[in-house]
Amino acid sequence: MASRKYRASLSKAPPKQNTIKNTGRRTALPAVCPDNSHVGLMTILYNNIGKDLSRVSMPAALNEPVCLLQRLCEELEYSDLLDTANHTDDPYQRM
Repeated sequence: MASRKYRASLSKAPPKQNTIKNTGRRTALPAVCPDNSHVGLMTILYNNIGKDLSRVSMPAALNEPVCLLQRLCEELEYSDLLDTANHTDDPYQRM
């Protein structure tokens, strides 16, 4: 009963205004990260009980939780600074 009233009140509510300023930049990547739920530190440790852990290879997904596309795009995050440095003649200012 209460859920019906709540749903009805949602359909009657005025639409919210978009308060996010449109800068022309994306705020999120469209690509989803790969499912790494089967790779876990505890699973690896459990499967290697009694072994020398210095000889066990750990997957890179444990150290780098972001997807490949996001990692590659992070290099271009400050591309405007690289463009400014490219147009500067003084090598000390460039650094």
